[in-house]
Amino acid sequence: AAAAAAAAESLLVSSQENAQSNQSRGARGGGGAINCASGSGDDSAGASTTTATTQPLSLMDESFVMLHDREAANVADEMRIGGFPITANNQSRTSPNQINTMSLDAHVKALSRMFDVANETLDTGEVKHPLCTECAALVLEELTRQAEDAEEEAAAYEAAIARLEAERGDVTTSSGREDDGDDDAEEKEEQDDDDDDKDASSSERCAALRAELAAVEAELQSLRGAEASVALLEEAHHHAMNAHHLELHDHLEERDYVLRQLDVANAQLQVLRCANVLEDAFHIWHDGPFGTISGFRLGRMPGIPVEWDEINAAWGQACLLLQSLANHCRVTFTQHRLLPMGSTPRVADRKGVYELYGPVNVFWSARYDRAMVGFLACLDELGSFARSKDLARGVPSTDAFALPHRIEGDRIDGKTIKLSLNRNELWTAALKLMLTDLKILTGWCSGS
Repeated sequence: AAAAAAAAESLLVSSQENAQSNQSRGARGGGGAINCASGSGDDSAGASTTTATTQPLSLMDESFVMLHDREAANVADEMRIGGFPITANNQSRTSPNQINTMSLDAHVKALSRMFDVANETLDTGEVKHPLCTECAALVLEELTRQAEDAEEEAAAYEAAIARLEAERGDVTTSSGREDDGDDDAEEKEEQDDDDDDKDASSSERCAALRAELAAVEAELQSLRGAEASVALLEEAHHHAMNAHHLELHDHLEERDYVLRQLDVANAQLQVLRCANVLEDAFHIWHDGPFGTISGFRLGRMPGIPVEWDEINAAWGQACLLLQSLANHCRVTFTQHRLLPMGSTPRVADRKGVYELYGPVNVFWSARYDRAMVGFLACLDELGSFARSKDLARGVPSTDAFALPHRIEGDRIDGKTIKLSLNRNELWTAALKLMLTDLKILTGWCSGS
C-alpha cells in the first residue's frame, strides 16, 4: 500500500509538471469554442480543423458537443492542462512529441471534465446525449480497461497482505510453543484430574437424565392411553351428533310437510267458506220474462210455450231448496209440509196432499193452486223466522231481514200465484217474484 501511494504521488507530480508546460505553450491560443470533430469548417468563419493521428486523439473523434463561450473556455483550459491539441484561427498545431508526453492521469481528467460539461448541457434539455455512439463505446472501453487494472492491482495487494499476516501468525505460534513447553506436564496432570471430575459428574447427570426419561416415557404412555379414550369418546359423540342431525332433519321435513298441508287445507277452507253451496246447487236467475232455477224456466207465456216437464222440474228444484233451507235453520213448518220428489213434488196440509206438478189447465187446477199457495205460505213462514233471528241478535228493525216482495195469502206484491182463471203472463210474473224471494232467503241462510 505504501508503494502504491508513492507511485501515485510521483505520477501526480509528473502530471502537474506536464500540465504547467502545456499551459505555457497553449497560452498563446484564443477562441471561444472548441472543435472536437474531424472534417472542414465554414469558409466564412475561417476556422481550420486538425486530425490527430496519435492515440489520445482517437477518443475524441466524431464527438459533436456544442458549448457556450464560457464553457468552451473552461474546456480549453482543461485540455491545455491535459496536453490535448487545440485548433483555432490564431493557434498552431501541437507536435506529436508533445502529445506522446501526455500523462494518462491528465488525459482522464480532461475527458472527465468534458463529460461534466456535456452533462451540464444535458440539463437544459437541448440534447439527449453528449456523445455519439462510437465515442461513447471508446470511452466505455477505456474506463472498463482501467477498472480491470485497478481490480487486478487491488487483488494483488490483498494477496500480499494475506501472506504477511500468515507469516506473522506462524512466527507467533512457534515462539509460543517454545515458552509453553515446560508447563505441559503440569497442565496434563491438572487436565486429567479435571477430566475425572467431569466424568463423575457426567455419570451422575446421565443417571438423573435416564430416570427423568423413564418418568417422561411413563407419563407419555398414560397420556397416549387417555388420548385413545378421548378419541373413542369423540367418535361416539360424533355418531350421536350425526344421528341427532338426521333425526332433526326428518322432523323438520315432517313439520314442513304438515305446514304445507295445513296451508293447503286453510286455502281450501277459505274457498269453501266463500262458496255458497245452495247457490251453486240451486242457481236462481232469470231468462227474459221467466224466472229460472237450475236452468229450468218456471211459467208460461202466450208466445213462448214451455213444456210441463220443464215447469215440473223447476217446481221440484224450488221445493227441494226451500226444504233444505228449513232443515239448515232447524225450522218446522206449522201449516204445511213440503214433499220434494223430483219432477213430481207435493205439498201437504191437514186436509190432504196436493200435487205441485202438471199438466193442468186454467179451468181445472184447484189442487195445483192449493199446492202453490201452500209453498208460498212455507216461504213466508221461513222469511218471518229469519227476521226474528236478526231482531233477536240486536239488529235494528230497519236492517233486519225482510223479503223484498211481500207475501199475503195467495198473492205476492199483489199478483196472485193461482193458475185458475188467470192469465199466463201474470202467473209467470208472480212465479218470478217468488223465485226472487227464495234467492234472497237462500243468501241469508248461507251467511248466517
